[in-house]
Amino acid sequence: MVAGTTYQKTRRSVRRRFFFRPSAITNQIILYSLAHAAWKHGVGVHWIAMMSTHDHDGVSDRLGNLPDFLRDYHRDVAMALRRVLGIAETVWSDAPTSAVELLNEAAQCQAAVYAITNPVAAGLVFSAAEWPGLITLPGCRELVVRRPDVYFSKDRPDELRLRITPPPAWSGSEDEWHSFLAVRVAERERELAAERRREGRAVLGRVRVLQRDPFDGPREEEVEKKGNPVLAAGGDTVLLMKAKAALRWWLDCYRSCRRRWTEDKSAGFPMGTWWVVQYAGARIDD
Repeated sequence: MVAGTTYQKTRRSVRRRFFFRPSAITNQIILYSLAHAAWKHGVGVHWIAMMSTHDHDGVSDRLGNLPDFLRDYHRDVAMALRRVLGIAETVWSDAPTSAVELLNEAAQCQAAVYAITNPVAAGLVFSAAEWPGLITLPGCRELVVRRPDVYFSKDRPDELRLRITPPPAWSGSEDEWHSFLAVRVAERERELAAERRREGRAVLGRVRVLQRDPFDGPREEEVEKKGNPVLAAGGDTVLLMKAKAALRWWLDCYRSCRRRWTEDKSAGFPMGTWWVVQYAGARIDD
């Protein structure tokens, strides 16, 4: 993990159950868990879009400890929802969390618009503003949440404020960021509406979304089966090729260091190594 990196973070519920189906208490649990983990680990939050089966969050790992942030956020959501919904199993899928590194302004802008319009693209509502789940619409600069009455101990803050900031690569002002988002989200909603008309597809609607059983899941044909990328450059192929080459170099270097470290605990690892440094006392080479 490298401090200052920005990601589009996604993780799904186990067997794609509708465990995150919007409701007042579910939205409160998710927002409080996210705000607390972000505050605790110094993570910046740029957008949120919580679907019934997964999330799309834009975050910046300011201190290089994204795994700790994800651990605490996911654990709090899971423990609280298990109590509210009576879930006897795990809440999150055991598949690895997808954290796509957003390399430049174009990638960060595209990821934000994709996340915010995801409920529309999924055919659930006509516009992002209709989505009843946790979502940061254009113009959202801060979210305030009270501590839920379930699971969270009273030694945690009664109230948390979560700042929603433009992503680091954004070159304009904060006002310009929200103006950009408003325009691009509206454009994308019109594009999706045109696609639905051409294909004769209907929209599920807000009411039916809220009526879904949390223990149901999407039909098999609705389930995406594509893999997740780890890098995004917003169409800049040169930047993407360079980033991929750098990632391949890092992986080769890490594997070589790992082999040496098993025999010599003084061997160092490349910058960005996390677990073995945090929990096994390995060092980073300068």
